[in-house]
Amino acid sequence: MPPPQSHWVPYFSGQVDDPIEDFLREYEELADSYGLTSQQKIETVIWYIPVTLRDLWKSLDGYAAHDWIDFRLALEDIYNGTSAHSRHSKQKLYNFTRYSSKTRMNEKEDVLQFYRQFLIFSKPLKDAWRLTNEECNKMFWLGFHPQDRAEMFARLIAKHPD
Repeated sequence: MPPPQSHWVPYFSGQVDDPIEDFLREYEELADSYGLTSQQKIETVIWYIPVTLRDLWKSLDGYAAHDWIDFRLALEDIYNGTSAHSRHSKQKLYNFTRYSSKTRMNEKEDVLQFYRQFLIFSKPLKDAWRLTNEECNKMFWLGFHPQDRAEMFARLIAKHPD
């Protein structure tokens, strides 16, 4: 497989406007052209994503089992889905926050990226009255890693004791 620095290899930034389906299709075509097995596809796909996403991707179903199909489905489930229904469901929002909570947020950009993606999942549900403000707030909070929540909780209580 070509090195990740090559200009002609697929790359997934994880940004909201970067569709996972396009990346996975391009990556799979490249991996198939090199004759990679399912296990090799999983081991090398993380070369073509930011370091900040690697822990999350390694925690997904299919990664440890070296099952490319399960791994791909888990990725599609996290990032924007393939149908309008899957993009706008409580289960999709829950899955996103559950997977997000597995990795720590180290920088402001991590929080902003999480927030943007959270809005993509939650706003249509709130607009359709399928998600209350209380449910939305709870899901947002649960999207943070437990250690991040503990650190933020102490600061929030100090700033807003009521």
